[in-house]
Amino acid sequence: VDANGNLRLNGSVLGGSPNAGTNNTQITQAVQWQAGNYSFDTFRLACVSGSCGSISVVGGPLHISANTIIIDSGASIIAEELVWGNAGQGTSTARASNGKSP
Repeated sequence: VDANGNLRLNGSVLGGSPNAGTNNTQITQAVQWQAGNYSFDTFRLACVSGSCGSISVVGGPLHISANTIIIDSGASIIAEELVWGNAGQGTSTARASNGKSP
């Protein structure tokens, strides 16, 4: 999430995230994860039968690498860390004239 509250995703021009894993994960309830690096092929925070996935992060920053990331409306990632404000692995980091991420 950038300084304007917008989710920023960095993608690779090579057709996928170079650090992505091979497992698929779907979260449909509240869980707590330790800070660290997590890799998936497909990662989904889902809402199913009135229950939405939620990740609370403890102990530092969370980095998720995946070829596909799906976050359903109502699902969330809760972390209290600084936001990385520099160039990522993806393409442009320029801000649009309205102050939002491209």
